[in-house]
Amino acid sequence: MICHGPVSMYYDRAKERKVIDLRIGLAYTAVLLDDGKCGLAWTGRDEEKTCCSLMDEAGSLMEKSPAELIHFFPSHNLLKASVGLATINALANYENTEKKEGDIIEFLNLKADDRVGIIGDFKPLVKEIEKITDKIFIFEKRKTGSKYFVMESEMANILPSCRVVLITATSLVNKTFEPLIELIKSVPSCAMLGPSTPLIPAFFADKGIKLLSGVEVVDVNKVLKIVSQAGGMKSFKDYIRKVNVFTGGNL
Repeated sequence: MICHGPVSMYYDRAKERKVIDLRIGLAYTAVLLDDGKCGLAWTGRDEEKTCCSLMDEAGSLMEKSPAELIHFFPSHNLLKASVGLATINALANYENTEKKEGDIIEFLNLKADDRVGIIGDFKPLVKEIEKITDKIFIFEKRKTGSKYFVMESEMANILPSCRVVLITATSLVNKTFEPLIELIKSVPSCAMLGPSTPLIPAFFADKGIKLLSGVEVVDVNKVLKIVSQAGGMKSFKDYIRKVNVFTGGNL
């Protein structure tokens, strides 16, 4: 499972840090480390579970070390995976990699005849993309009201013919990214995006991802409060910095 890669890469660094705060909100999970760095991840949840307790370790998570928490990432328990990814992002997303600040649309170099495949819910971004091209394919499990909707089952037929593919980083939590690697290997421009994105170019370079578009938390207290109150990107966008990292060359 590819999720073990970031765990191995950041295990030694994780042993040097401590957890100061941890929030599992309805929309996002946040982990704050003792160096002031805060990582975010989409809060995954198994819809089939209906019991009143969803995390066996509830009440003791902050007693665990970051080195323990990052080992939650490969778990098929989606809540655990969210905590693990948020911890990895707190460790990885503030490194001195060459970052470019701004919205991802600025770095996609879209053209009018480009076919764009989208895996994830990015309504504001779609509005910007359709100003350039209307050849948009949004893949979802269930039918939506979008005129660009395509059944998820059609990805194998359509994705390889796209020039640009955008993949939500929530696919790392719910373990749907790995099956996409084979489908995107011939796609010229493929990006992973969203607050859950780990900015680890060395890990994604051989997996077809050319651009990582994630966030750095600027106002930790504001973001922690918003996460605790079920807020998401719309609520904390003024308290984060959007950053982009190429895994090798430009798109």
